[in-house]
Amino acid sequence: MANLIPTAFSKWELNDEEVRQGSILSVAQTQVIQNNLAMAAEEKLMLEIAPDNISLYLQREAGLAGQIAAYQFLLDQSDFWQDPENIPSNT
Repeated sequence: MANLIPTAFSKWELNDEEVRQGSILSVAQTQVIQNNLAMAAEEKLMLEIAPDNISLYLQREAGLAGQIAAYQFLLDQSDFWQDPENIPSNT
């Protein structure tokens, strides 16, 4: 059973099965996250450098790169835990 760990940030102590169950996305969640990933990637490809404001470009590019990485992480985790070879042995 998940236990809240008192820290500066909310964090839960989870066993492998709880991590697996919490990581597997529904079809609709996967579709929405994939759409968001695609939009962020397309926006990143369309970014243009404004010579008078390079820092704005760099900030936006970094923000989009972070979004893309987060979306990809969620999709990868879901795929990983759906693979029967990765089901925890304590279930």
